[in-house]
Amino acid sequence: METWDISEVEVRLSAVDDETTRLRLDHSAIVPEESWAEYGPGAVGVGWDQGLLGLTLHLRGESVGDSVAWQVSDEGRRFATASSEAWGEAYRATGADPEAVARAVAGTTAFYAPPTDPSS
Repeated sequence: METWDISEVEVRLSAVDDETTRLRLDHSAIVPEESWAEYGPGAVGVGWDQGLLGLTLHLRGESVGDSVAWQVSDEGRRFATASSEAWGEAYRATGADPEAVARAVAGTTAFYAPPTDPSS
């Protein structure tokens, strides 16, 4: 097993008041430098955002329906793109080089919301 095959996820639930629970999720991993350079924190961040959207909808008794169809729909692609851009802003806020941030956002967005036109 490679060291980058290992990650640790810690989930904590805590009561805020009688009707509200706070969920805190910490995900730690050793990421190869080339993967970090290509995707940055959005690599897993967008996936967690999508998963948490699914959990939120489930708890409300709702659903996106066919999750694969949703991911390639205009709505799913907008969600993935906005999430990728938000992770890019978080990355930028750490003091990361703006060019590295732009590459990471582009790589993550292309992964989660690839161009629909194959010639793009």
